[in-house]
Amino acid sequence: MEEQKLNRIPLPGEEDVNQQNSQETANPDEEYRKYLAKYSLNDLSSHGESMDEHKRILSESIITTKTKLKPVETLLSVGGVSIIERNDIYGTKGDPKSGKTTFNSVLITAALNGSFCGVEAKSENLKVIYLDTEQKPQDTHRILNRVKTMCGDLSDDYIDSHFRIVTLRKRNYTTLTHDLLRLVTDCRPDLIIADGIADFVDSINNEEASNLLIHRMLCIVEDFNCAIINMIHENKAYGDHNAKGHTGQILTQKAAAIFETQKTSGDIIKVKCTESRHMSMSDLFLMYDKQGFICDAREAYAVAKKEAESKKTAEYEAMAIAIVKEVGGRIKRADLATKMAEKSGKDRTWMSTQITNLLGKKLFEINGMVQTSNQTEIDF
Repeated sequence: MEEQKLNRIPLPGEEDVNQQNSQETANPDEEYRKYLAKYSLNDLSSHGESMDEHKRILSESIITTKTKLKPVETLLSVGGVSIIERNDIYGTKGDPKSGKTTFNSVLITAALNGSFCGVEAKSENLKVIYLDTEQKPQDTHRILNRVKTMCGDLSDDYIDSHFRIVTLRKRNYTTLTHDLLRLVTDCRPDLIIADGIADFVDSINNEEASNLLIHRMLCIVEDFNCAIINMIHENKAYGDHNAKGHTGQILTQKAAAIFETQKTSGDIIKVKCTESRHMSMSDLFLMYDKQGFICDAREAYAVAKKEAESKKTAEYEAMAIAIVKEVGGRIKRADLATKMAEKSGKDRTWMSTQITNLLGKKLFEINGMVQTSNQTEIDF
């Protein structure tokens, strides 16, 4: 059987390779129209896109070994790891009042000042827009004043020319995407923080609207050579850390990285990268000092974590000793792990590991039995 030659979309810079084989094979445009009808698809001309325009777009979208692309430009990094780059969208998720706005303030201050709380700006003279849909003007003004103070010696004129807070609490999903596009067109920012992406759609569970919103944001960052960080709440169910609704799901799928904020002991805010297309950053720890300004909390977190672990270890030790005494002074390790798991609600295997950490102080394992004495024989 004679081998059929394939018609294909020409690569950038190539002549139309299909024309040279037009005498030997079917016209690719006719074949394409035939399959449009077969699959019940409308011609793209109904969307204002001609056949030639369609082929041109696909041709320019092909990546080959000879394709020359501009280098990726990092806007912000943590510990040498790029966390925010141009031409991409990002997400920050967390429970209400979990520190998302605090994290925003750190990113803004680093972008303006060069570095702050472990975040570094990798480009100079960055312009930032903070678009807020939830707070009243007095609240967003506090954010501005806090950023101004944390920026140190930067002048008011510099901050006003490089940072804009836009309070759009009165706007809704019918206008917010237009507002975003207008601001980006007029101000040409490098970074946009959209605090309240849920307000951009009529419902976060509207899959079609959510898809369209995220698609438009992907187009904006490409067309305007910027980055957008979208803030969204997590699901309310205990232990469910997914971003809310179809909007959160699609954002997670399309974003270059997703960050999560959590309140830990001592009101310390932990920021971690939960999903990333590339390398994940190390965790950030933030807190407010006595003057009400954000500061690095890595040392405070380490101390608080150690204290919390010591407290929990003491609780498990008291629980284990009480169980051992209840059963007469000795118990098999597996049985002790089962009883402790029942009392604490923890996994049995995990609790068995905790028992290992308890041995040698007030609990001892002798001949496979856990007891409160290190003597081989115990009087009952």
